[in-house]
Amino acid sequence: QDNHTFVWRGEEWVNIGSGDGGSSGFLPTPEFPNRYFYQANEVIAVKNVDGLGVGIYAFNVFLNDMQWFLGQPILGDPLNMEKLYSGHQKKDGGLIGAGFVRHTIGEEPFIYEFPEGTNEIGEIEVCVANTDRIYVAEGANKPDENVKKLWVSDDNGTTFTDISTAGTILQENGTPAAASTLAALLDYKNINSIETDPTDEVRIWIGLSSLNIESGVLTPGRFRVLYSEDGGENWKDYSAGLPPFPIIYLFYKN
Repeated sequence: QDNHTFVWRGEEWVNIGSGDGGSSGFLPTPEFPNRYFYQANEVIAVKNVDGLGVGIYAFNVFLNDMQWFLGQPILGDPLNMEKLYSGHQKKDGGLIGAGFVRHTIGEEPFIYEFPEGTNEIGEIEVCVANTDRIYVAEGANKPDENVKKLWVSDDNGTTFTDISTAGTILQENGTPAAASTLAALLDYKNINSIETDPTDEVRIWIGLSSLNIESGVLTPGRFRVLYSEDGGENWKDYSAGLPPFPIIYLFYKN
């Protein structure tokens, strides 16, 4: 609920966290099944809901003019409860582009600033198989003349490489797809969701936004989910059987 976080205690909801401008979300992993975060304007707090709602870890996220990070993706490290990752919007008078931020308890936040014209972060995926590998997708707030990007890091977010224009997109049967590269799709779509194989960080799926319209006609079974088995160097269109509507969330199940 706005400005508060509640947990159900069997008979009633109990407030276990408050703060101005807050929202909350769960960050469960096998290592931390009850973990959740609470974000306010300048602070991220992480708690472990273990029946008592105890255990709080506070992250200072004040970064120049980028303290307003509400609405940007935030997720926990799957193996380290004392580490979080978030996106930050570009702010007038602040950094020239949107940022990826690595928060670690007891350390100053580290920020990687994306190029000018990058206004917000859309999605972040930290790979369970190798937490040094992180995928970041650009958000929707983008000038029309600049194609949105997908980046990858192999050093836990210290540096990133643009993989939007790498390789080609093939249909599931191996024949070329209508859109030749990921960048061609991201000219008018966003990446809504990123999921990786928890045992192999280069096996990646992305879910795309907006309706799939081709030649003025709603077209199912195409350009909804893309799959790469080489870390985004090449892609296959894995959309057969899906309607032409936006993909909201992808989840990998063994």
